[in-house]
Amino acid sequence: MKEKVERVKLLLSQNHKDDGRNVTHVVEVTESDGYKSYFARNIGFIKGTYKGKTITQLAKIKKK
Repeated sequence: MKEKVERVKLLLSQNHKDDGRNVTHVVEVTESDGYKSYFARNIGFIKGTYKGKTITQLAKIKKK
C-alpha cells in the first residue's frame, strides 16, 4: 500500500505581526493545499490560515 506524501514548505522568520502584536522567532509551515500554520518559539501554535483567510488564532497568552 502506498502512502500519500504531503508537500510541506517551512519558512523561518524573525518577526510576525498580527493584530498589533509582534511575535519573534516564528516558523511558517505551508501545506500543498494552501493551509499555513504559524508557530512561535516558547509559545507554540499562534495562527492558522487557509488561502489568505485566518481560520484559527491564539487569543491570549497568560503569564504564570
